[in-house]
Formats: sequence, C-alpha cells, structure tokens
Amino acid sequence: LVYTAGLVPDEGETAFSVQDGYRQSEALNHLIFDPFPFAFIDPAFFPQFFCQDLSPKKAAELNAGQRATGLGALTEPSGPVAWKTLPSWYAISGQDLIIDPAAQEFMSARAGATVVRFDDASHAGAYTHYVSRFVKLIEEAVAATAG
Repeated sequence: LVYTAGLVPDEGETAFSVQDGYRQSEALNHLIFDPFPFAFIDPAFFPQFFCQDLSPKKAAELNAGQRATGLGALTEPSGPVAWKTLPSWYAISGQDLIIDPAAQEFMSARAGATVVRFDDASHAGAYTHYVSRFVKLIEEAVAATAG
C-alpha cells in the first residue's frame, strides 16, 4: 500500500474521526454542494488549499479536474483495513493544508509505514518537484513486495 498525503483510518474510524485533535482544513469552509450531499472545493479557493506549491498552470489543470465527492466518504466508518496485514509506504506532505501533516505522521506511524517526507509539499505533493522521489517510493514498494 502506498499513500501520498492520504487518510489511513482504522476499522470503525471515519475520515473526520481519524483527524480528531489535529488541525482541520479551512477548505471545508469553502465547499460547494452540487447537489447535496455531493461537494467540491470552491474553484476560487482550490489552489490555495490543495496545491499552493504548483505552478498556476498545473494548479488550474487540477482545479478543472475536480469532481464532486459524496460527504459519506468523510462520515462513513471504515471497514476492515488492509494496512494491518500488508506492508505500507507513506509520503508525508509537510505543507499540506488538506490533511494536517501531524495527522499524516500519526497515521503512517500507526500503520508501520516506511515514510518519506516532502517538507515543502502541498496536498498535491506527488505532482510537485517531489514527483521523482514519489516514483522511487512506489518502486521501493514494488521491489519489496515482488514475489
């Protein structure tokens, strides 16, 4: 399992509850519902919260690709989790404004993940100047699990 600035809930946790006690994203204050309960980040705010380290052109491309997500994805409890039985790798984005980097640190440690840190990366860290290091992380995971 390879995560990049992702949520790693335990069984029974939700995307919100796994982040209890950590900084919540201001992006939640800028959701557009289309239609409720489906939402996306207001395009006017998307670049500053999701990908503040990308070029305006790349940020615009990601912004244009946004699709509404059901809020159930944030509030439904997780079922059985694979990270308890499968090896994990995790790329922490140190300047993430969507998922608190401290929460990423907690979740990756709890999963026993091999970690790489992208200190200056936004939530879209794998699209930034860290892309080659993220590819290497994936290749490391493949090499470690190839059978």
